[in-house]
Amino acid sequence: MKYLTLYRKYRPNKFSKIIGQNQIVTSLQNAIINDKFSHAYLLCGPRGVGKTSIAKVFAKTVNCLKIINGEACNECYICESFNNNSCLDLLEIDGASNNGVDEIRELKEKISLLPSLCKYKVYIIDEVHMLTISAFNALLKTLEEPPRHAIFILATTEVYKIPLTIVSRCQKFDFKLVNKNNLVQNLITVLEQEQIPYEKDGLEQIALLSSGAVRDSLSILEQVIAYNREVVNLASVNMLFMIPSKAEKIAFLLDIINNKTLKVLQTINNFLQVGVDINNLTIDLINICKEIIIYKGTTNKEILMILDPDDSLPFSILTQEQLLKIIENYLEALNNYRFSNNAIMYFEIASFKNMNYFQNMASIVTTEVSHPDEIITTVESQQVDNKKESLTLNDSELSVVIDDLKSETNKIIIPQNDSENQDENVSETNNISVINKPFIWEMTEYLNVLSQADKYLRTEYSNRWNLVNEYLTNSSFHKIAKMLVDTTIVAAMKGAIILSCPIERQATIINNYSFTKNMQEFLKDILLTKNLIIMAVHTPELAYIRQEYYQLRIANKLPTPYALNFKDYYRQEEDIILKEKLLDNSVYQTVQELFDNIILID
Repeated sequence: MKYLTLYRKYRPNKFSKIIGQNQIVTSLQNAIINDKFSHAYLLCGPRGVGKTSIAKVFAKTVNCLKIINGEACNECYICESFNNNSCLDLLEIDGASNNGVDEIRELKEKISLLPSLCKYKVYIIDEVHMLTISAFNALLKTLEEPPRHAIFILATTEVYKIPLTIVSRCQKFDFKLVNKNNLVQNLITVLEQEQIPYEKDGLEQIALLSSGAVRDSLSILEQVIAYNREVVNLASVNMLFMIPSKAEKIAFLLDIINNKTLKVLQTINNFLQVGVDINNLTIDLINICKEIIIYKGTTNKEILMILDPDDSLPFSILTQEQLLKIIENYLEALNNYRFSNNAIMYFEIASFKNMNYFQNMASIVTTEVSHPDEIITTVESQQVDNKKESLTLNDSELSVVIDDLKSETNKIIIPQNDSENQDENVSETNNISVINKPFIWEMTEYLNVLSQADKYLRTEYSNRWNLVNEYLTNSSFHKIAKMLVDTTIVAAMKGAIILSCPIERQATIINNYSFTKNMQEFLKDILLTKNLIIMAVHTPELAYIRQEYYQLRIANKLPTPYALNFKDYYRQEEDIILKEKLLDNSVYQTVQELFDNIILID
């Protein structure tokens, strides 16, 4: 007997063997039981999830002579003809190679012929989106009113390419990706019937590689069996597909967190030498960080697909914000892979960005991940060369910058968010008004800039923003440059930019300082524009803003764009003085209530 590949050999021959599409199976079975099935179906979804398999099972079941609870008997001569692919009343048409109007006209001419053996003649048109517009138009009338003995089943992976006039004439079923547990269980069933030993962790890796596609999982399994028939295990899968082990990927992430540049470069070089797929490696690192966040937030080990609970222990010191930063940088690299033939360069840059982000961390986690019980947290104080000035801000440096800005600016509103300053509502130093009320931008204002964002203007501004480093030695703008040096322009429109800041307090300070004379002079000097509105945002919050924007854009519910006027946001001197007086009066009133005999002297 000719050898059959696993995905053909184990193609489901009845509804109960379909995995991961329970709702669709139930709907079709109920339709068959009640004898109320449609004349046309549209099955759409990702590749390898069972569209063609369900189409064939449905065609066999509606023609079966002994249907039992909506299931084909697989014993009658009708079922046997379907099982051995000899049924003349099942016509499978490849939409890619028969996509012309002539082929559809020929189909229309033959459709009036009665079935030769079965009750219904079933037409399965696979990859139907490949048909031409003329072919679709020729199919319209027949699809709407076919003969009583004809059933059409259309299958596609790209439903958006099908005309709505076709979609509206069919019952549409959306297939979904199959989850990991169902894929693993299906692989176990196949291996047990093939009598091949296996280890479950190897099957879980195969399920991850298949990305929810049943056919892909069986194809990958067949490759692993050909490589090592003695046992299907994780080592064989990793060796065949050049995948670093989970421990290696976790160690790589910890080296990045610990800012071990040389070791990171050596690891990347080792990955390249053994032929690791950078795209898959990047996705794996993102998934690891994602699962660490999930486990830290839920402590539910049942929902983990990649990690064990002990794997997250080395990362217990990290915050959700820090893990999201790693994900953000690697997602950016993953997006850039599509536009370059040198993916490794973007991967290295993303790794450097992550190391730079963690270089000021005082708490360093160990890279000994093989023995979770021995994981400890050590504290190392970084040695800073006094002759070399750091180009990034931490909280202490930011405080120094703020204090210096106070002494150099005539009027500026700066919020006091530190716990030790909560009791001080108003303080005055060199005529500076410090009011405990931060300048907060609304979501609609961020959305307004994003909806009018000009990528060319952003590129122009970003190129000039790199000049900020040169102003660190400028006597006039040194402090402003220090405050802005590690920020990034993420969107720009005429009159406004959105600025991403790695430190939350830094974003708040920039928002309040942006309308001062010194800041505007600096922006005019570096960006060659005047009266520019800065909307500073803490980097982790940027992801939520973008998500909100994309959701509203898809739903076509973005607010109407409007022009930004610098004067509408600029804080007039009178407003500042009024707030000072109101605060002062409240202090005087409180003092008089506490002390009856006190005399207040202006």
